[in-house]
Amino acid sequence: MDRFIVFRDFLKQHYNFEIRYKDKSFFMKFLSFILFFNKTFMTNYATTIGSVIYYPSEEYIKNNEDSSISILAHEVVHVKQKNTYGSLFFSILYLFPQVLAVFSLLSIFLSWWYLLFLLFLLPLPAPFRKDFEKSAYTMSLFIMWLKLNNINATQEYIDDFFDNFISLKESKFKTADYWFMWPFGVSFKNDITKIKSGVISERLGIYAIVKTAYSNLYGVNNGNNK
Repeated sequence: MDRFIVFRDFLKQHYNFEIRYKDKSFFMKFLSFILFFNKTFMTNYATTIGSVIYYPSEEYIKNNEDSSISILAHEVVHVKQKNTYGSLFFSILYLFPQVLAVFSLLSIFLSWWYLLFLLFLLPLPAPFRKDFEKSAYTMSLFIMWLKLNNINATQEYIDDFFDNFISLKESKFKTADYWFMWPFGVSFKNDITKIKSGVISERLGIYAIVKTAYSNLYGVNNGNNK
């Protein structure tokens, strides 16, 4: 867990966040009840609420240090998004349109017609959540690219790995994991081009920060693989 701590502490120099654990959080246990459609919410997913990043457990990090480092980079993207939009507005955008169901409470005071807002709880397309998660999963791809370069993987291996990795991540946009947020599909093709060319770390500050943090741990090879 030492590498994870070093990586975490470097990122904390640039972004304010705290790490907690779902297995010790009553709030997360309650949230898992609401998010019944995501069967592995408590065991396989990290979740960011505001500036708090919840991992499944401390043991999860100890037993999955490499993937926990990648997950942290992913979740810090959400922290940055929250900083950009503000906590309340980011939450509304992320939960839109399902968040509109809250207006059904007006049925208590006004008219039963407001109960129709409950229809927004259906798995309707969520464009803002799609964009936020796509940015975070692009960071996941970036971390994998750094790791593969570090082990001097061949270009063929990297391409094959990305194809499989992307297929897995793209499927998440269509499943119950994120309440079927974007059934139309997404493409990471342009993002991968930017990652491989180095453009993404030159133009977006968070990628340069993550790259430096990762380089401190592994001495990432920044050259191109053949």
